[in-house]
Amino acid sequence: MGKVLPIAIGVGLMLLPMAAPAFFATTVGIAAIGAVTLAEIVFFVGAGLALTGLARVLSPRPSIDMPENRVQVRSGTAPRTIAYGRAEIGGVAVFAQSYGTDNEFMSQLWAVCAGEDAGIDGFESFYFGDKEVTFVSNAAQGEFAGKMWLYTHTGTADQVADSVMTAAAPTKWTADHRLRGIAYYHVKYQYDIDVFPNGIKPSSIIVRGLKIYDPRKDGLNYAALGGSGTHRPDDHTTWEWSRNPVLVWLHYRSLSLYGPKNPLSAISMESVFTAANICDEAVSLKEGGTHARYTFDGVLDTASRVGDNIEMILSAMGGRQIFQQGQFHIYVAAWTVPTVTLDETALRGDIRLTPYLSRKELRNAVKGLYINADDHYKPADMPLRVNATWETEDAGERHWHDLTFPATVDHRRAQRLALLDLRRSRNQIAVTLPCKIGALQLKCWDTVMLDNDRFGWSGKTFRVIAWAHNPQDGGVDLTLKEEQSADYSWVPATDELDASTAGAVSVLDPTTAITPDGFTVSPVVKTGTGGAKTPAAVCTWTPNASPFIRETEIQYKLSSGGSWSPVRGEDAQAGELEILGLLNGLQYDFRIRYITTQGVRSAWVTVTNVTAPADMTSADAASVTWDNVSGTGKPDDNATLGATWSSNIAGQPTDVELNARISVRETFDYPDTSNLPWENFSGAGEISIVEGGEAGGKFLRVGDNSGNDQRWFQFEINVPYDPGKIYRIRGRARKTAGSGVLYIGVAGVAADGTTLVNTAGLNTASNQHYIAATAQSVGASWTDFVGYFTGHAVSGNGGEHPNYNDPATIHEDARYIRPMFLVNHSSTAGITEIDEIVLEVMDAEPGATAGATWGTDISGQPSDAAVLNTNQTWNDVSGTGKPADNATYNTGDLADLNTVSYDEIDDGSTSILDTYYSPTGYLTTSANRYSWNHVADVAVTDSKGKPILLNFNVYLQGESGVTDVKLRIRKVLNGTTTSYIYGDGAGNGKEVEIDGEGTLIGLSAVDTGLSSGDDATYTLEVTKANGNDDFYVNERVGYLQEALN
Repeated sequence: MGKVLPIAIGVGLMLLPMAAPAFFATTVGIAAIGAVTLAEIVFFVGAGLALTGLARVLSPRPSIDMPENRVQVRSGTAPRTIAYGRAEIGGVAVFAQSYGTDNEFMSQLWAVCAGEDAGIDGFESFYFGDKEVTFVSNAAQGEFAGKMWLYTHTGTADQVADSVMTAAAPTKWTADHRLRGIAYYHVKYQYDIDVFPNGIKPSSIIVRGLKIYDPRKDGLNYAALGGSGTHRPDDHTTWEWSRNPVLVWLHYRSLSLYGPKNPLSAISMESVFTAANICDEAVSLKEGGTHARYTFDGVLDTASRVGDNIEMILSAMGGRQIFQQGQFHIYVAAWTVPTVTLDETALRGDIRLTPYLSRKELRNAVKGLYINADDHYKPADMPLRVNATWETEDAGERHWHDLTFPATVDHRRAQRLALLDLRRSRNQIAVTLPCKIGALQLKCWDTVMLDNDRFGWSGKTFRVIAWAHNPQDGGVDLTLKEEQSADYSWVPATDELDASTAGAVSVLDPTTAITPDGFTVSPVVKTGTGGAKTPAAVCTWTPNASPFIRETEIQYKLSSGGSWSPVRGEDAQAGELEILGLLNGLQYDFRIRYITTQGVRSAWVTVTNVTAPADMTSADAASVTWDNVSGTGKPDDNATLGATWSSNIAGQPTDVELNARISVRETFDYPDTSNLPWENFSGAGEISIVEGGEAGGKFLRVGDNSGNDQRWFQFEINVPYDPGKIYRIRGRARKTAGSGVLYIGVAGVAADGTTLVNTAGLNTASNQHYIAATAQSVGASWTDFVGYFTGHAVSGNGGEHPNYNDPATIHEDARYIRPMFLVNHSSTAGITEIDEIVLEVMDAEPGATAGATWGTDISGQPSDAAVLNTNQTWNDVSGTGKPADNATYNTGDLADLNTVSYDEIDDGSTSILDTYYSPTGYLTTSANRYSWNHVADVAVTDSKGKPILLNFNVYLQGESGVTDVKLRIRKVLNGTTTSYIYGDGAGNGKEVEIDGEGTLIGLSAVDTGLSSGDDATYTLEVTKANGNDDFYVNERVGYLQEALN
């Protein structure tokens, strides 16, 4: 056989719980885990922009948010939920009414989950607060007898209105208020101060969730697989309640009204039978007796992405779903004895081996959360598990594996899944095998044995994690990961830990302060991309997963005095934060506190007198080389002017434009339109996938030139938006018939990930940021439309901005963006074809293409024959990352970094910004209160024509509920010209509300209107529009600003 090549993890199939099979449709037989629904799609834009499949498989599985189903919600827009197995649910308020002679009765109706057509199986225990109440014939017993009644409805399709409610409020709750398809409960109370001294407490109820279909009980459709019984997929009256997670997966994926509705023909029923039987297997318990191996008990949120709901289901069985050969296959955590052995005779090429993981990727201890059915289905800690042998192998360092099991209600099941995950994390060996055609008998997630004399393998077991048919030579490429039957071993007497060692999660009162633990601060030296070093500090604390912590607040200041500077709020579970920009050799104090969801602040935990290390840039100047100079376009060793990009410039791509990193690239390479990752807002034009595209071989055709052919598409995945970056949106289109115009741009999305933000800040698809094409009449030839954008503004730009140096801005409320396009507008007949839609992050101005030479093809460069320090210098060469004029290469010496100006070395060591603070105090007089008051200045000296990003943070305090407070940013250019980059001179600005506890207000803007040599001062100003409430500009004023590259 060929030689064995040791390599790093190679580019391979992404094996994700949320991958889209459509992206692999052109490769016959390729396998991927995932659904074809939009929320489950992970986009392939190149190995440099996404984890490879193998790397993702070797990584720990992500934690899933733990549910808060017992919390009662009062909202007119709350999404429906789907309950499977058992769950305790508070519900969403549907209706409340007082009635009776003296309004002594109160009724509350709470929707708990979707009943769909079949309805849920029933209701069990009811809780008033944490106290269980027993009912007989709807009437409460015990202390609530004669004062409380309960009526339940399972949410069937033929459900009738609640008769008690229609009788009590006939004009408000009529026979038409049936709530069909919604399971709900009605609690009726009679006022009694002795029975309810503290009023009506929150209630909750345990439900047995949906009745679901079991193909193993279908003797008509699946008798050939061993099915026997009366279950039928199209008759919900034959279904039964089940906790089997495989059946839950099948129902949600194919039969639920709220799932992706994949046809049963797209499901491998053989895998369903096998996996469901494994879940039902009896597992012995340490205390005696048995229980089912895996169950699902939980609630899915219809507002969540399909991929997130699938991941929650899979978490209950350690499952994987894989799409291969046109069907979804489901697998659960169980060992499969391999029946195939591969040796060197089965190979057609060299083995590629990944022998081990880095130490930081290894895990030797596991902890996590599950749902405790014995304590109101609240999150609880699993027993901590540490493997001392592995910890010793890892140099005595403990590496925790954190897991969550939001649909597992028994600590023993959670322990089995956690131990399996921990054992799998120690399996380090992965191989890629180019096999002959005989490997076609294997499929993804099969186990296989390998024989290899060189590695000493005889019957070593692996699992197939990626499979691809090679059309060039007919072979099969397999990616395997080490796995063995011992990973799945479970001995109850030794492996099962007592639940008491786990300790239930302490459910804190959100009105009680929670204090951070383990706060430490360590001084470090931070090395930038340009090689320069700067003093910094790393703050660490013990992560806290309490759901009642809203924010972690961290501040620092000089130990010698001055005001505290806030650092952006951090997740309490993060446990670490790096603070840059310290002054070398000075001492600093740091402090941290938590803020609960009710706004309660803990006492500060403070660390004092931490000395920042010295800046080491100058000391290391003698060792600086070209690798220390940031930016693109650096020559290889011994390259001279006139060297071409393709042969002499290192690290450049070929045949694509320089300086862009793709975030989303859509080339419509799908078998059909059934699962396009685009949401249609308006129009019903015919759509089809057609061969012959320039970008990916296919294109999207919209319309048939008859009737209303409009389509208004928006990408369904949120892309995080960084206002400090410059983005490019581009698309290629043509019109082959009819009229109608084209729009291409991006839609803004608010921080909640759902609410749209148009150029005016409104939640609508209309008037979005159409930056690449606005009402364009498209011709019959393929035409490219390009637009650039960056930063935030009070009003976003809706028009075209095709120039990199004149980018548009996005509305200030947008935190995410989604590509969108509108064709055949407005509702006209036509045929428009879209070849590709691409969203990119620009690292620099668009550059030259492969093969361009310095002297002839790259603008602003010296000629090929030019020599440095004669008649031309590096300053004559455009772009960033240039060395000083007297720098030479291969000598290890760039002279002294201090001789290199700010725009030549992008390491932040030379600042063009200074800041000043104004006095603070109460604004109590009318003259002060209603005037624009100076808060803080930022001065820029010689901007060098760079855009400036400003981000002011200011604490304001006042009487409770002070409103109509406004902030703006004033700009004075070169000491004379005044303008505003946020707000205006007519009194407009950002409106905020502040309270007596203090409110941190952030205000950011980008100034792109500076030229080289310009000086500018930016002033943050605050005023009050009306009212007499006093407010206070706190001393704690922070700022963040930088020059954009």
